[in-house]
Amino acid sequence: MQTQDTVPFVATGHESLRSQKQQLSLTQAVYRKGTVYLLDDPLVALDIHVSQHIFDHVIGPGGLLQGA
Repeated sequence: MQTQDTVPFVATGHESLRSQKQQLSLTQAVYRKGTVYLLDDPLVALDIHVSQHIFDHVIGPGGLLQGA
């Protein structure tokens, strides 16, 4: 028997569009090289593998936004 937390997530059109907007916002933040970034849950619309990669390489310690 599957429970809600074991059912695979399939992105609908709305989640896919939100994911693209989040990725665009993060890309713009990286190229702007600001001193302060306000991010409103930038990983929520992404799958776990993409979220982890973005955190490791963009947002987290040692990421592109940390070196700005």
